[in-house]
Amino acid sequence: MSILSGFVANFRRATHARSYAEHILQSEEFSLHRQKRLHEVYSSGRLIASIPDCIQRKNTCSGDCLVVGAGPSLKEADVRLLKTLDTFALNGSIKYMLKTGIMPTHYVISDKDAVILNFSQLEVALSRHAHCYLTPKSLYNLYKLNPTLLSSETLSLIEAIDRKYDRARPTQRRFYQQYKAHEGIHILEKYKHRRGTIGFNFCQDVGFFTSRTVSIWALQLACYLGYRRIFLIGMDMGATGNSHAYAEENGIRRNSGRKAALKQHFSTDHFSPDIEECFRLARQAATVHGFQIINLTPVSRISENLIPRMTVTEAFPDLCAASL
Repeated sequence: MSILSGFVANFRRATHARSYAEHILQSEEFSLHRQKRLHEVYSSGRLIASIPDCIQRKNTCSGDCLVVGAGPSLKEADVRLLKTLDTFALNGSIKYMLKTGIMPTHYVISDKDAVILNFSQLEVALSRHAHCYLTPKSLYNLYKLNPTLLSSETLSLIEAIDRKYDRARPTQRRFYQQYKAHEGIHILEKYKHRRGTIGFNFCQDVGFFTSRTVSIWALQLACYLGYRRIFLIGMDMGATGNSHAYAEENGIRRNSGRKAALKQHFSTDHFSPDIEECFRLARQAATVHGFQIINLTPVSRISENLIPRMTVTEAFPDLCAASL
């Protein structure tokens, strides 16, 4: 990274601090040098890793996949039946997957605290070549825990559509005007004040809507990678209690930082109006672009009118019959 480009980046951050939200929790020693397909990571000015953008993975997959949430119902699901599917672990759901002997194909971390809470599982996933997708803040936490992991071959960067490292966040008006007519991006004028939160990106190389839940990140990423029949499991969204399938494991060896992160995480509403509207736009995108989303979660706050629901047996009769 040249001295000039470094100076320009630091000047922008200093003069537009509120616009550069991705720098709030990061120190001067850590920085990303942005390119379209590959991002260089610097520590105190020294290049330590090059991380591919998720754009390199675009349309590299096809067929069916399973997005695995961490709702308590996951403990009742026979996920062993689904070992033949490509799977997405989300934040903490990887704990349950590894416990049942399933290595996810993909691992998505949108919450920076999830890197701390699931660090050992992330290490395993990277060592077993699962494709891991982290946001800039998540990468920074990984850097603090073990910077050598930033060189892992299957690690990729994902970003929110409105909050990119070293780029100013667009105003609400500019964001809506920029994306309202974008093919593959689904947003509504009534939510134009919720830039980057409520929406759905089917295929564009511009980042993803956040909607306060990693499940929406993963659903968009699954489409972006090329999957066309996307199944959801463990998506209770609070319908079976304010907990997770792996909750009991968090009682082991918690330090003060983990306790604080867990307290904040478990106090969050698991199905806010933002999330519901994003699922509604995801259904709209599915209709327009010809892919399917099917919820296999038996009890879920995601309405059947919003996302069709099936049992595992209905979705995979041959697979279930073979397991008997």
